[in-house]
Amino acid sequence: MRVKQSKQAGFSVVEVLVATLIFMFGVVLVAELVPRAMRANLNSRYDSSAVVIAERMLDQMISQPLVSANFVNSDGFGMNLGGAAGQQGSPIQVAGGRVSINWTAGAVGGYNLNYVDPDDASRARYDIRWTVITTVQTGTPVGKRFIVGVWKRDPRTTSTQVTVEAVQQR
Repeated sequence: MRVKQSKQAGFSVVEVLVATLIFMFGVVLVAELVPRAMRANLNSRYDSSAVVIAERMLDQMISQPLVSANFVNSDGFGMNLGGAAGQQGSPIQVAGGRVSINWTAGAVGGYNLNYVDPDDASRARYDIRWTVITTVQTGTPVGKRFIVGVWKRDPRTTSTQVTVEAVQQR
């Protein structure tokens, strides 16, 4: 009696090696994406925090009387609000129709501060600068334009410089 042998097909060693290499390549690519996604998420957090800080500073500035030349903000920092007619404070630049703080220029005393975010476990530091453009009629301020810039400076990441502005008029 003759026994019938069946042919069983399996994977050769070469096929298993190729499949393993392809799988490992995919794992490495995914592993590289995770730190990038984490960095992007952290930068987004810094940018969002910068916007909140800028808006908060701006709100405190415009809540002051037009004649105020300075005040102490809610964090205990002394802030200048201009006094004489014209622009006082940090240099600004105009690009593409948008006004922003010129971060390449040096900080102007009384118109900048370094802020540490108390809600951030890493104690993130932000550079805050502002300029005030005062309009005066017969020696009395009748309007102020505030331009506030905030930048999370960190050599390990690239974060966006945020600029907000508002006008206060009598």
